[in-house]
Amino acid sequence: MSVQISDKVKNINELLFKEWDPIGISELGAGNDEYLSYALQIDQLLLEGINEDNLAKFLDSCEEYMLLPPRSKENQQIAKRILHL
Repeated sequence: MSVQISDKVKNINELLFKEWDPIGISELGAGNDEYLSYALQIDQLLLEGINEDNLAKFLDSCEEYMLLPPRSKENQQIAKRILHL
């Protein structure tokens, strides 16, 4: 059974992989589905009307979950880019 991924989720996932990438997985040439679960969550948050500041905070919390220090300034920029996809 395969799951259909919307173009919006694919675009969010690509942006996360190429521009957000807090663990540097893209530099290793690994598969680009590392952040797909986050892309799916972000898509749902967008459907619920999340704003830029709260989306940036969500990205901060994702980094904290990975035991990384949040990069709040960068996450604000990523949130802005996601909202304009």
